Amino acid sequence: LGLSEVVLMDNDNDILKFLQELKETGVYLSLENFGTNHAPIGYLGRHPLDEMKIDRSFVLGCDTRKDAGRLIKAIIAMARSLNLHIVAEGVETAGQYQFLNANGVNIMRGYLFSKPVPAAELQQLLVVPWHFMSQLQRMALIANLKTYPEA
Repeated sequence: LGLSEVVLMDNDNDILKFLQELKETGVYLSLENFGTNHAPIGYLGRHPLDEMKIDRSFVLGCDTRKDAGRLIKAIIAMARSLNLHIVAEGVETAGQYQFLNANGVNIMRGYLFSKPVPAAELQQLLVVPWHFMSQLQRMALIANLKTYPEA
């Protein structure tokens, strides 16, 4: 269940109790678009979240601008300290993928992998197991060439 920061900013104990009950029934709780509503980060520890989705606006430039890269690293460290899974949204370039992967983000979404597609088309893409693997192998090769330019 994707939750916006706005829902979590509400200091209502009934909402917190409801989220706890959902969690106890096995509902996976994801914080959507982290950081876009300028909510205080103190609420993160009070809520029974499983996952934090890093908004695309933070991913842009993470591989080319030091300030953006440092911010992403801080978000990752905070999420890890709260035992949250991390999803990066809006990954569009191989550089962004490599930066996020090198910093421990294993789940990414964005146009680098696919444009949004209807469910039937996605099913067809997933039937071919190597469809996305070729993209990942190509990016790994590029990363190796940058790491070991004489290879």
